[in-house]
Amino acid sequence: MKAVILAGGEGQRIRPLTFTKPKPMLYVGKDPLIHHLVAHLAKQGFNEIITTVGYLKEQIISYLGNGRRYGVSITHVYEGTKSMGTAGSVKLAKDLLHEPFLVVQGDAVTNVDLVKFMNQHKESGGIVSIGLKEVADPSLYGVAVLRSDGSVNELIERPKKAPSKLASTGIYVIEPSVLDEIPDGKPYDFARDLFPAILSKTASAFGFLLDGFWIDAGEKDGYMQANRWYLANMSRSISAESTIKGEVRGNVHVGKNVMIDSNSSVANPSVIDEGVRIERGARLGPDAVIIKNSKVGSGARILSSIVYGECEVQENALVESSVIAEKCFIGEGAEIRGSMLGAGCRVEKRAKVVPDSVLYPKVVVKAGKVVKGIVRP
Repeated sequence: MKAVILAGGEGQRIRPLTFTKPKPMLYVGKDPLIHHLVAHLAKQGFNEIITTVGYLKEQIISYLGNGRRYGVSITHVYEGTKSMGTAGSVKLAKDLLHEPFLVVQGDAVTNVDLVKFMNQHKESGGIVSIGLKEVADPSLYGVAVLRSDGSVNELIERPKKAPSKLASTGIYVIEPSVLDEIPDGKPYDFARDLFPAILSKTASAFGFLLDGFWIDAGEKDGYMQANRWYLANMSRSISAESTIKGEVRGNVHVGKNVMIDSNSSVANPSVIDEGVRIERGARLGPDAVIIKNSKVGSGARILSSIVYGECEVQENALVESSVIAEKCFIGEGAEIRGSMLGAGCRVEKRAKVVPDSVLYPKVVVKAGKVVKGIVRP
């Protein structure tokens, strides 16, 4: 079976993290999002995977390679310097797609039963199938209205008043003949362009509720929820190559060459990736993810947050409900709450970043200063 991962977007909804990493390379647990997606596809039996890449494509191509470590074949299709849209980028892979194929967004975190979805598509006799999930707030998504036979009557993008709670997940099954409906060489979108054109001519697009977990991790709330889901479903794993003098409770992953000093604690569930150093009296978790070679100072607290690699969080600092991109410095007694920091930021001693703030890469917050909102260098 074949699957196409749409991985070319710029990730504007989750800036500043995507100034230095494409969305599929953002961490969910200790691994990039795209690792989990490809691993799930491989487990489900999709042995030929195509990625459509554009923005910061080298990171994705270098990480996935030819797919051998997943037991699959991966081909990367470059959409060029101009975005071709979701459907337009898939059209570039037309010569590789001669059978019904799956399309999945590169910012999806999911364990849905994709084989069942493929089978439902085949049984429907339709040319397009759209994977749906019931959501509490459909105004954030494309919403489907179905007929009694399951065919799609209407698709409405982000309606102010939603006629249903059935949100499109951006997971589709497409017949190869549909690619002929996509114009060559110009941006074209599945939801905004292709599907309305198909619905205006035929009733052969169907919607199916997907079994399992799915979240759009392309914005902060979804990204944080994806990490919480991952942490809630992992098992305890402690590397024998690490030094643990403090307390590690419950389902915590501790990688190689980690040092957790005395009187410190890591609460369930959390991930402490390889090479991390946690000094005396620090408190991490629950729901803490600390990526490779970061350092957490004595008395620091990291709660419900993701700290990328090569960061330093100094003594008595607080990071809560936040995402800290790679190579950031959080000074002694500083506080980061409910915010996102881009790569290479520096928040100095006793400075504060208040909730819902966004710091672009390399922003410096001087000692004792309080910042809020969007802060550029």
